[in-house]
Amino acid sequence: MKANIKELAAKAGLAKVLVHPTSDSGVFISLDAEIETKLIEFAKLVALECSTIADTAEPYKASDLIKKHFGV
Repeated sequence: MKANIKELAAKAGLAKVLVHPTSDSGVFISLDAEIETKLIEFAKLVALECSTIADTAEPYKASDLIKKHFGV
């Protein structure tokens, strides 16, 4: 899962942020395994929906950036 999705999950209260001195950011985002699986699928669906809308506005440019950002 891309780090930005985990960060969004933490902001939404779906994940715990723990201090972790050996990580690059100094924190570790902990997600329940079942929630993580569902969150990955949810993020893919949202990214694909956004890219569909973006294709309507400007084909292939914005949608590719959205998919890349979310790792879809």
